Amino acid sequence: MENTLFSGDPMNPEDADMIVQSDHLQTGKPVPDGWRVMSGSAEWSLIMRVAYRYEIETEAETTDAYDRGFDRGQSVASWVDIPDIGTKLPPDVDWVGVETILTEADQIEAMELLAGASETNDRDFSPFELTASEFNKSENADEIWLAFDNGIAAGIRDNIAKRFAV
Repeated sequence: MENTLFSGDPMNPEDADMIVQSDHLQTGKPVPDGWRVMSGSAEWSLIMRVAYRYEIETEAETTDAYDRGFDRGQSVASWVDIPDIGTKLPPDVDWVGVETILTEADQIEAMELLAGASETNDRDFSPFELTASEFNKSENADEIWLAFDNGIAAGIRDNIAKRFAV
């Protein structure tokens, strides 16, 4: 990706600086919101957009938080054993009402619940407070936490899908 300052002082960056971004996108892939196709070939398209500096920085922060959450979700799920058919879930974890695991779908849902509970519990211990502090200091804390939590959920589901070949 290439960034070119369109308006603003390069020696004094500000949130209101306008930046032209250009990138190449493989033909057939969806064009991201806010981007326009400028030219293309059978294999690649040149896409561009104009954005404020603060938008680009916010996207970078939320992408990083999502990626960190995804890795965390995969890691947590990798430590959860596949519950056996016939297992009864503890009520403090079973907030959706699976109760007794009867099918593979119940096993998958139980693993999501167990991994989610494990991840939530892990937030109470060091060194997670460093991550929490970093996110909370951001001007975009709500967006960053949302991206992080969405990444965790996606990471958990990705790990489970690989284990069940869903």
